[in-house]
Amino acid sequence: MGASEGVAYPSLYHFLSTWIPANERARGIALMISGTHVGTTIALITSPIIIRHASWQAIFYSFGLVGFVWVAAWHFIAYDRDEKNAGFEPVSLEEGYTSSSSSSIGTSLNSNQEVRLIMAILRNKRTLAVCQTQAVFGLVHYVILSWLPSYFKNVYSIQTTDLSFTFVPYFSMAVSGNIGGYLADALLRYGMTLTRVRKTVTLIANLGAAVLLVAFAAAKTVHEALMYISLSLAFMSLNSGGYASSFMDMAAPSVVGIFKATSNTMASFAGFISIPLSTKVMDWLGGSWRGMFASLSLGYLYISFVFCAFVESERVLDEQSGVPSKRAAVS
Repeated sequence: MGASEGVAYPSLYHFLSTWIPANERARGIALMISGTHVGTTIALITSPIIIRHASWQAIFYSFGLVGFVWVAAWHFIAYDRDEKNAGFEPVSLEEGYTSSSSSSIGTSLNSNQEVRLIMAILRNKRTLAVCQTQAVFGLVHYVILSWLPSYFKNVYSIQTTDLSFTFVPYFSMAVSGNIGGYLADALLRYGMTLTRVRKTVTLIANLGAAVLLVAFAAAKTVHEALMYISLSLAFMSLNSGGYASSFMDMAAPSVVGIFKATSNTMASFAGFISIPLSTKVMDWLGGSWRGMFASLSLGYLYISFVFCAFVESERVLDEQSGVPSKRAAVS
């Protein structure tokens, strides 16, 4: 699955960066990300039902079978750029950007250029700030996704077979993510600069998520807890119009996939340590589930500071050579 995601997400960013105008890209990203949340919603609804009528092993068989069906469908539906879309041309790659470099969508990088590009991403404070933002965002999200059913079970004594309602927070993410995309594109159309749009949406998303996550940890009833965590994740999902769209602002289409892949790798490592780290934090807090979830709000505050302090939504990764442009050297 990791290998599949390693190809899918960078490819989607390349596709959107190439074919979608700059003032519509946040909506494109939001729609893409909402698909993930819809899938999570379906999984959380169906898993307890499958357990109740079959067994927990049947969950893996069922989802694995769906994967095979999707691969078969994708094989027949997807196609390369050919006569099927011969009447369509890529959007102007400079639309909405300050970079003056010409576009070369078909540019491919050799292995040395890719290594230099990755190193440049990690050395540049702007691109590294975006990667850090996604990494911490991923850590918080993985903890919530992994522990939320256990939280309701241990804090509110809800049985495993009755946890279907935990789909609600992820459904709220699917809806609000699209709101975040539309909001960002609307602010851009009204004349707000790209950098200000990204920072404003990111700040609203993360501060709102942080406050509501603390409220969730302090909730007295299961209904209050469900409401607060749903609202918290809804705010978090507004980031589709914030940091999640900044990859396309800062990188040319031919290198945005590598930028996104580098950031995804950092987020995957963060996800890898998220469960042992959250377990250790809970031990430090005397086994408090509430305390552990409340502490996640610090992650939102951290990435709000990092993103707003260091990120500028202008192109810093060069499309022609696959190495940072002159602007990227000023870091």
